[in-house]
Amino acid sequence: NKASEYQTGSDTHIQYVDENFRIESQLVPIENNRNENLKTDFKQSALAVLEKLADNIKYKLLVYDAAGNFVDERDYIYKQETLATAIPLNTYTEYIFVVVSSRSTSNIPEITNQNNLSSAQIKNVNADLLYWKSKKMKLNKGQNFLAAKLKPKFSEVTTTLQMHNTMTGQITAIHTPTFNSLVQDVTLNLKDGKITYESLLNDGKSVTFPALGTGKRSITSNTTILIPDTTTNMSLTFNALEVDNEIKNNITVAGLNFKPGHRYNLILTLRTCTQAVSGNGFDWEFPQTSKTFRENGKNVTYTGIDFKPQNSTTTTFVKN
Repeated sequence: NKASEYQTGSDTHIQYVDENFRIESQLVPIENNRNENLKTDFKQSALAVLEKLADNIKYKLLVYDAAGNFVDERDYIYKQETLATAIPLNTYTEYIFVVVSSRSTSNIPEITNQNNLSSAQIKNVNADLLYWKSKKMKLNKGQNFLAAKLKPKFSEVTTTLQMHNTMTGQITAIHTPTFNSLVQDVTLNLKDGKITYESLLNDGKSVTFPALGTGKRSITSNTTILIPDTTTNMSLTFNALEVDNEIKNNITVAGLNFKPGHRYNLILTLRTCTQAVSGNGFDWEFPQTSKTFRENGKNVTYTGIDFKPQNSTTTTFVKN
């Protein structure tokens, strides 16, 4: 592949596959509206109302005192909370609350060293990790509400492959799309939400596209959850793409930069390279001229070029 080059004054990243084919990539951040709002009424059985969180997602609520000592915890399943799972706490007492989730209906994060908030961690996690911690909160007599915004710690990307409107045909095959330069897992500190990057993901993270059928001019992948390696730029590779009855092999879209906790649309526009025709026999330039002909008893004037081929004694007038 030729080196990538950026268009001046544009967010479009041009990457050449070969002399006849290029990919124009745009990485479009989406406003980070993934925060999951959690309101818990402790008096009424810690029932949760989570916006944009799917039914039956599991989450863990941990309670610490003002000094960071562990008090209690509960594992909840969204919309299956009951009065029996409520956490009894003292009024007029300060507490710190932590909520974590893997956005899963089957798994829930495991906490190590949870007896003290300073040392409590979620270790070696590679699920879609959500996290929130409160400030010190003093509970009053009666109903107390906990408003939590669960923030994602990883990145979320949807990838769109589309053909430029100047191209013919369709996208008929996508072989092994894979994001590279990613991290396998992380460790998260409950005290401040900071993450430590662990081992690298050697094989990358595959991207899943819907079935192409007989072919499509535009197709968008399922959402891909990524743990970016913030020390290097990431890339998306394809073993091959079949487009407009041609197969292009070993394609790399380089220079991707995902920030943890953000959502993106990666838009890849496929197009054929165009350039001025040049070479021997093609650098032609003729002056414009006009000629008048007698047709059906009338003078008719045509404008065109006076074409005089080399080694020719004749002149051909081209009319348009």
